[in-house]
Amino acid sequence: MPAEEEMDMDPPEVHPFEAQSGSTIEVENSQPVIIEIIGDAKRVRWLYEGASLPNNDFYRQTTEGEEFHSLFIAEVTRQNQGCYTCEGTTESGVVNCDIFIKVREPQSQLV
Repeated sequence: MPAEEEMDMDPPEVHPFEAQSGSTIEVENSQPVIIEIIGDAKRVRWLYEGASLPNNDFYRQTTEGEEFHSLFIAEVTRQNQGCYTCEGTTESGVVNCDIFIKVREPQSQLV
């Protein structure tokens, strides 16, 4: 392919979910956290380590319109730290955003 033709090609468009994927959130042990993802998607669901999450008082999932998706986790501990995935459907197919939750080690108090 001549160099001029290569310059005219647009790079593939990255969905906002994918652009936000890979972030890590550090929280104190036993603290709540809210993960917020922005991007146009339908039929959004949340997963933890690949398993679908319930929508209950511990894991509260909300969607406002088709653009704003959030997951409230009532208490993050070492047992539920890991990879949380927001999965949705667009005209182009399925999009995912992986967010990693890590429990921060307590800081030792120097006296």
